[in-house]
Amino acid sequence: MRKIHILTFVLSSLPSLVAVSPVLGQKEAKGTQKTAFATCWEEKTKKYGSRSIQGTVFVSPNGLQRAYVNVDTQALGKDPGGQEDCQNRSALFVAKDGKEHFDSVFTYRGEKGEKGNGIQLIDWSPDSKLLVADLLTWYYFSEGWEHYILVYSTQTGAIQRRSLETLFSRALHKDCGVEAAIKGFLRDGRVAVRVLPLDEEEGPSCVPKESLWAIDISTFKISLLTEKEEIKQNGQFRKSN
Repeated sequence: MRKIHILTFVLSSLPSLVAVSPVLGQKEAKGTQKTAFATCWEEKTKKYGSRSIQGTVFVSPNGLQRAYVNVDTQALGKDPGGQEDCQNRSALFVAKDGKEHFDSVFTYRGEKGEKGNGIQLIDWSPDSKLLVADLLTWYYFSEGWEHYILVYSTQTGAIQRRSLETLFSRALHKDCGVEAAIKGFLRDGRVAVRVLPLDEEEGPSCVPKESLWAIDISTFKISLLTEKEEIKQNGQFRKSN
């Protein structure tokens, strides 16, 4: 996980996280959802406490598959250092084949000590068989965040998770970091990712300038897009379940 100096979570620092997120400021259908950076601190009042945040239902192109994200943030009280601690639990729910009932298909509570996490839904594939999402993880009271691409299959029920940082480091044969925004499906079925270079103090960057890449989600191989390609939004958000 790359190192950045923004995730020291006292109440006064919460807006800093929101301000630096590369996906904030876009419309919800483009990838920014309230379940991406949910925390124990309410954004406006900075009030600390446990809360549950449910995202908007996202409907597939054929209208038969639906998905939403729920993030529970548990206020753990003060840690040994006197800081108010928080633990996130993010879950992805899907209702398949026109059914009303939603099943939990993926849950994330943190690994290797990181307690902050959230999920934002990116898009359904044109044939409604695959759902792509962005899992974000971070450390409270520390440094770093990371993006993982999630791919859920409605046919098999399987979900795959890959670190974007790992994918780029392997493809470029160097240990490097990326600030990335998963954008959506290209016409050929690959998924587009907009990548920004890191500042020098954040460590070695995978890319020297802003660029658009594509992920083949059948192999998770990445390649640079040298020409502009259309990214179409296939799914639609709805306000109610």
